[in-house]
Amino acid sequence: MPQGLKEAVLREVAEETGLLAATVARKIALEDKPHPDTGQPQRTSFFFLQASADTSDAWDHQVNGDGDDAGLTFAGRLLPLPLEQPLADDQDAWLGHIDPRWTTVTVCSQ
Repeated sequence: MPQGLKEAVLREVAEETGLLAATVARKIALEDKPHPDTGQPQRTSFFFLQASADTSDAWDHQVNGDGDDAGLTFAGRLLPLPLEQPLADDQDAWLGHIDPRWTTVTVCSQ
């Protein structure tokens, strides 16, 4: 993986989550599909990251900077895999490519 891309991923993770001790294990997928709200074309890269062993299971992160979310506080948490429920916009769809046991199982209710 190009060093610039790795640095960009870690910078975004730090800005969005507050996690400073993550490392990039590998790129998982590149996905092209419409944005869920606008329908505009969207390209998303998915990466497998590893947090250090001493990372808390839950934390609060206050966003810095001058964007629309500046000053907001987000509650972050690590969840056991497989997930009990899918993530928004199918963001968990690639977990099974890292480890098949991590595939989110969805149960259809009727």
